[in-house]
Amino acid sequence: TIPNAVQALLDLLNENNYLAYLVGGCLRDALLGIPLHDYDITTDATPMQMKEIFKNERCFATGETHGTLTVLKDNLPVEITTFRSEGNYSDHRHPDKVTFVRNLKEDLSRRDFTINALAYNPKEGLIDLFNGEKDLKSHLIRCIGKPEERFEEDALRILRGLRFSAQLGFTIEEETKQAMLELKGLLNYLSMERIREEILRLLVGKQAQRVIKEEKEILKVVLPEVNFEQKTELDKLPQEALFRFAYLIEELPKETVRKITYRFKFSNEQRDSLHDITDLAKEPLPRNKYELKLWLRGTSEKNVQFVFLLKGLKTNVSKVNELYNEIMSNQEIYRLKDLTVDGKDLLKLGYEGPQIGEELNKILEAVMRDKLNNDKKSIYQFLGKEPSC
Repeated sequence: TIPNAVQALLDLLNENNYLAYLVGGCLRDALLGIPLHDYDITTDATPMQMKEIFKNERCFATGETHGTLTVLKDNLPVEITTFRSEGNYSDHRHPDKVTFVRNLKEDLSRRDFTINALAYNPKEGLIDLFNGEKDLKSHLIRCIGKPEERFEEDALRILRGLRFSAQLGFTIEEETKQAMLELKGLLNYLSMERIREEILRLLVGKQAQRVIKEEKEILKVVLPEVNFEQKTELDKLPQEALFRFAYLIEELPKETVRKITYRFKFSNEQRDSLHDITDLAKEPLPRNKYELKLWLRGTSEKNVQFVFLLKGLKTNVSKVNELYNEIMSNQEIYRLKDLTVDGKDLLKLGYEGPQIGEELNKILEAVMRDKLNNDKKSIYQFLGKEPSC
């Protein structure tokens, strides 16, 4: 079933005497019964011709030099790309030259895997020039043409193949797999941002554990510090990419973890989370509520819970989970923002500058140790002062 917005764009191209087909991942997922979110169209119309055809639509030049426009129809973004062939790939990632062509077969033949080279329109039905449907039914990932050529063109396809294997639960065809191994060194040409995104998507795949076991020699090119042989319990963890990445690197020295997170160009927020998780994972479990509150004060509840999961792979964490549940159910205090007093209150008591922060931390420490109630009267008595107004 094609959404009305997508069908309207296909119709517009056809009405202007251009060919137009749904192509790629949306067809693969549709045939596998996976819910669709993205739709791609390929056409023999050039970007300039598309601009004229879609002049009454919201268009964005997201990759015009490579023949791609994104049209926003009924709030659904649809990428529309001109049939194209590609020249040499000097950097093993981007084509040196893109040539617009009039032939669908030539366009499909430049794609990576047979399961991604399907095309469809309502008039012609499914167009499958490379036995992609057969490979879908066989749960097989196979390159179009010679695998060596496909990976020489774009080394990211090596990681994409691993990611599809993990996501879909497919086996990599033997010749394709062999070429991946032989050309794994090409991964060094890729940007770390692209590597990071493929690795994170791989890690949440339903068969991620199998893939990191079977393809460890390839993965070691981009993560040489990780001992993949020992990472055998990935499937026991939540399908959250950042947490699963933390599992891969948790046992590495702190300085190594930091080098990896900066090398992979994680955002500041992601880095902080990875550092917090891997640092706490090296610490002994909290023995009492106060020690657990110190953990909670230093990072998010979500990160602390994930550390419990990591610890739980090796030891019994039922006691610390009980402590955590008690703290949460009793709404016990472990952060400055939850105190009943703040900096303005202390200002009224006569405290100034750095004193305010110091006193607030003393108050929080006493509250966390259950030596002080979290109400203004008790806190003022603790400080030995009363507000002037």
